[in-house]
Amino acid sequence: MALTDAQKDFIVTLSAMGAYWTRKYDLPVAGMVGCACAETSCGTKGAYLKTGCPFNLQKPSQWEWPKCRILTNETNTARIGLKGVIAPFCVADDLGDAARIFCEWVIYYPNKGAREALLRFRSNAKEFARNLPKVAFGAPLPGKPPGSQGDEYAAMVDTVSPYIPFALVGGP
Repeated sequence: MALTDAQKDFIVTLSAMGAYWTRKYDLPVAGMVGCACAETSCGTKGAYLKTGCPFNLQKPSQWEWPKCRILTNETNTARIGLKGVIAPFCVADDLGDAARIFCEWVIYYPNKGAREALLRFRSNAKEFARNLPKVAFGAPLPGKPPGSQGDEYAAMVDTVSPYIPFALVGGP
């Protein structure tokens, strides 16, 4: 996938603004950015354009976490034959706030078994991204098995990694 300058800037900005939160919660920045880019084509489409949150997170009303303002908006369900479905999307003030929301979603996900299954991959950004559907990232894709969105997240890690500043992903 060839990236535009605006998409590359999105990757760098999300990485830089999200570094505090990914380090605080020990989550891989490349896994987070890969998910955001798969969900929004690196900041160019989707609910992100209305919410400022590139993860398209629909927070159930009974959840305490993540802490976020809500915008009710139509979901992208027309592709699976549903139209006019309204959901509560998390709103982010900026990409740093979006990273916080992402991290809180993962760390406080209410199904402990699913959360722990994902967190086993903290040290491997690609496998972390692939397993994000365990904690409700990625809507089912038409004609594909549940969780297949994770393969798109994992593939995106390879695309975004060259644009994440080295100091943010660590090294030997």
